[in-house]
Amino acid sequence: MDRRQFMFVTAGAFTASAMFPKLSIAANPSGISLHGLSAFGDLKYADGFSHFEYNSPDAPVGGASPRRTKELSVLKVWTFWLKYQ
Repeated sequence: MDRRQFMFVTAGAFTASAMFPKLSIAANPSGISLHGLSAFGDLKYADGFSHFEYNSPDAPVGGASPRRTKELSVLKVWTFWLKYQ
């Protein structure tokens, strides 16, 4: 399958999922409102947890990001992809 066929199939799949939204939503046969999903047993965090185990709620808030978001634009990613494909 070449790129053109892959893009066509992918676009078709996205279009089909938009046309049939009921098929893309998982069924909940219990009728109970769920807050999470676990494939390996019980959920680690209960409903309404305040923070993840690896985060500190006492950590300082705010500050500046060391990376500038304008540096990595779509055009730069596209030119990189074209160069190294």
